[in-house]
Amino acid sequence: MKRPALAPILAPTLALLALTTLAAMSRAPEATPCGSELHEDLVGQQWSDDMTPQREGPVRVLHPDSMATMDHRPDRLNIHVAKDGKVSELRCG
Repeated sequence: MKRPALAPILAPTLALLALTTLAAMSRAPEATPCGSELHEDLVGQQWSDDMTPQREGPVRVLHPDSMATMDHRPDRLNIHVAKDGKVSELRCG
C-alpha cells in the first residue's frame, strides 16, 4: 500500500503558520490609557529625573522604597525603578 505524499499538505500549512507568526510579531503595541507603550524605550535604562516624559497626564516614579497611594488613575504613568537604578517596567495606574 502506497502512502500519500506529505509535502503537498505540509508545505502550505507551514507557510501559513510562518505568516501568522510574522503578522503577530509586527503588530504595534496595544494602546494604554496612560500611553506607556510610547515610552517603552525607557525600560532597561539607568533612571534620572531628566528622563521624565513630558505628557499631559500625571507621571509617578516609584523606587523600591517609595511610598505610593493606592488610588487607581488609569491616565497616570507609573515608572518603576529597580534597586540597580534601572527602569524595570511601566504601568498605568
